[in-house]
Amino acid sequence: MTVLQQLVVDLGLTVVVSDENTDLKLDQNEPTFREAADLLQLAMEKESEGSATAFVFHRKS
Repeated sequence: MTVLQQLVVDLGLTVVVSDENTDLKLDQNEPTFREAADLLQLAMEKESEGSATAFVFHRKS
């Protein structure tokens, strides 16, 4: 079990990964994040605000 799975599944936390304060552009890596969420059996939502992108991971309903 990965740390992300433990945080989201076992502890019930929501984990947000954002590119707000970095030069990285998460938009360019969305397929990789979606694949990881699917493999880990987590729900993932994409949020955008201005030029910033965030991926929000949480338990599947």
